[in-house]
Amino acid sequence: MRVSTIVVWFMLGLCTAVAQAGEMKEVVLKDGSVISGEVLSLTNGIYTVKSDILGTIKIEEAKIRLIREKSPGGTGQSTMNSGTTGDVK
Repeated sequence: MRVSTIVVWFMLGLCTAVAQAGEMKEVVLKDGSVISGEVLSLTNGIYTVKSDILGTIKIEEAKIRLIREKSPGGTGQSTMNSGTTGDVK
């Protein structure tokens, strides 16, 4: 029973990641920063996001407050400084 529960949660997480991929999103971090971009994947608790401003970056799931549809007419500007590695940890 426990193994089947784990499999169900894994599949739900996988479906969520696939549903979010390919669309422009706003990733709101717990520190208030907002990153606009395309969510490419979620692997081992790390989101890969492709942003026009920051390039392709990796963000730990624990650092994310929410992921939402990009607001129409929004600036799409990121308030986060990009590091040389492109990783947010």
